[in-house]
Amino acid sequence: MIRTLALCLALCATAASAQDRNPQIDYAGFQKLASEVSEYRQARLIDWREFAKMARDPDVLVLDARSADAYAAGHIGGAVNLPFTDFTAASLARVIG
Repeated sequence: MIRTLALCLALCATAASAQDRNPQIDYAGFQKLASEVSEYRQARLIDWREFAKMARDPDVLVLDARSADAYAAGHIGGAVNLPFTDFTAASLARVIG
């Protein structure tokens, strides 16, 4: 837990400093959006047991939004990889069908 928190803080610090170097990174906008969707996200979170049950359903698509390298290093059987950075309406429609 502490290690995860430290990693999250390090990533936030990295993202914040990256914004200073790259005007295409809207970290303040990301923070605002994350705050706005926090309650909605919290209401939709499921535990691992429920996830595993849902993932066995043949009508469920498990979408792995990590990088292609992370996906290649190991993933849940049957998961489809679409890195978050590649999310567009067209790529999601292609994967989801």
